[in-house]
Amino acid sequence: MPVHQCFLHLGVLTPRGRSLHSVYVWQGIFQKLHCDMKGLTSHFYLEEVTKAVLACGKPYSKKDEAFLRDRYIKTKYKVYKINREKLKIRKKKGFSFSQLSDLEQAKIWSSIFKNTDYLSVGELAIAHFKSFQGKKNHLLIQYWPELKRWVSKIENWVHGDMLASLYCDMLSEDRDLVYPEIVKWSLSRSAWKNRMAILSLLLYYNPKRNLLPFDQIISIVEPHLKKNHYYLQKAIGWNLRELSRAYPREYWEFINSHLLDLSPVAFTTAVEKIQKEKKEQLKHMRKAARFDGKS
Repeated sequence: MPVHQCFLHLGVLTPRGRSLHSVYVWQGIFQKLHCDMKGLTSHFYLEEVTKAVLACGKPYSKKDEAFLRDRYIKTKYKVYKINREKLKIRKKKGFSFSQLSDLEQAKIWSSIFKNTDYLSVGELAIAHFKSFQGKKNHLLIQYWPELKRWVSKIENWVHGDMLASLYCDMLSEDRDLVYPEIVKWSLSRSAWKNRMAILSLLLYYNPKRNLLPFDQIISIVEPHLKKNHYYLQKAIGWNLRELSRAYPREYWEFINSHLLDLSPVAFTTAVEKIQKEKKEQLKHMRKAARFDGKS
């Protein structure tokens, strides 16, 4: 029922449009009620999924929890020891919103990801969209308006790596839409957004993907070579490692001309997949160049 008819039914508005002040009052009330109901529904879904995930595991010991949160993953999220097989079975059962349209489910999972306190719940939200990867009749780009906002919540490599794999596929599906946003992340002051920009270009080399030209990829990577952030440097090395497969000639030109610009973390990762002899040669070249620079 249209709003004005609701007011007529309630006796607030006359057919001639009188009592306009009352109209605005009731309109405000209805809008607030709508927002409150939407918030309650989102909270219900979050609670439903959280209970389902936690039922598939148990708490870590305080020692293990501290190690995972503070040293291994380095996250503010709560960690929980999940039985992956149990969770897989539980996922197949679905949730109360699983029969909704794909876009409606996307909005619900987006709300869950943005509001959860648990690392594993966030993983499940990302995994929902990863289940569509590789399906030609189900393009991921339709979820871009929702998923691109998730980058602001990334503060750990677990969520970051999973989400970057989705961004890679979306970039392959529609580079004109996705690439400008990646450029924005690259220019951000946030090292995590910088990292997402780099990983989203080329997480793993896949010849089936619509890959960007080398120059366009490296223009995102190069400005961050000197930044002191372990996970950002790891992403730089990861990207270069995959470029060695995608663009071997350009890769070698870049490595040779930036031997001293690469951090130890980035360099070690960047040369993981090259031949042992060439790897040792590069190490000696780096060492000699450093020595020459000091003398």
